Amino acid sequence: MDRYRITKGQLNRLIDSFVHPLFREHGAKAVLADGLLHAIVEGDVEESVIKFVRYNAKYLIKSPKKRK
Repeated sequence: MDRYRITKGQLNRLIDSFVHPLFREHGAKAVLADGLLHAIVEGDVEESVIKFVRYNAKYLIKSPKKRK
């Protein structure tokens, strides 16, 4: 039986497609989950932290949405 190999890039795009739509509704929790999932895929903690700050800091800095 032939095996289908999934690349890190494919896994990262899959994570993005599921988690990014949750950013607006779930805020920081979804952003942190996104970073954690990408770190697991990458397997390099230092590089993952650098990328997390580069790509997700803007979502964490925004003021929290007002609750009703």
